[in-house]
Amino acid sequence: MGREGTQMLDRMAEAEGASREEVARRLLDRALAGAADDAAADLTALEASFGVCPEIEIMPRETSERGRHLVEMWQITP
Repeated sequence: MGREGTQMLDRMAEAEGASREEVARRLLDRALAGAADDAAADLTALEASFGVCPEIEIMPRETSERGRHLVEMWQITP
């Protein structure tokens, strides 16, 4: 596993109060059992990951020059 994957597991483990190994084992067990395809499991994973990376800056959603250009292109496309 790469550094980024290890860091992600560490953040998830810290958020859950579990060890990295516990989180990795649970994720692997779930994937091998096919539970990763289940919508409920997906929602649980999303909820568990919420707020795990508070240091990440979210890009603003205001209209940019590129956004205006794309709107113009979309309007002239038949």
